[in-house]
Amino acid sequence: MGKYSLKKFFINEDESDARDEKMYDPIVEDLEYNAKLGDQQFKVTFDVNRNETKKGIKIKFFPLENGKPKDFITPEELDKISNDLAVKLSPKFLKYRLELDRDGDAPEKNAAAFMVPLDSFVAFLQSFVLKA
Repeated sequence: MGKYSLKKFFINEDESDARDEKMYDPIVEDLEYNAKLGDQQFKVTFDVNRNETKKGIKIKFFPLENGKPKDFITPEELDKISNDLAVKLSPKFLKYRLELDRDGDAPEKNAAAFMVPLDSFVAFLQSFVLKA
C-alpha cells in the first residue's frame, strides 16, 4: 500500500498492510517548509532518526538557489551555513530546554543537518508538567 498521514492511518479500517513499514514513512508535504535566515533561503525538512543509539528529531536545512535546493555545496560553505544556523537557533531552543546538535552523519551533503535528541524533548515536556 501507499503512504499514509497519521490521520489516515488511524482512520483506515483496512489493517492488511499494518506490517508494511513503508506506510510509516512521513508524507513529505506535511513535514517541510521554506524559511529565511538573513538573505539565505532554505527548504526545512523534519524526520525522525531511526538509529537506536541516536533517537531524536532530524531537522535539515537545504539552501535554496532560484527556489530549488542547491545540488552542490562545498564542505566549507556547509560548515559556515551550519554554524550560522546553530548560532541563530540554539538560544531559542535552549530557552525551552531543547538541545540542537549538529548531525554530521546525515547522508545529504547539500544540507545543514541537526538533531534534537529525544531526551531533550522529555526535559521540554517535564518543564510544562511541572508548571501546571
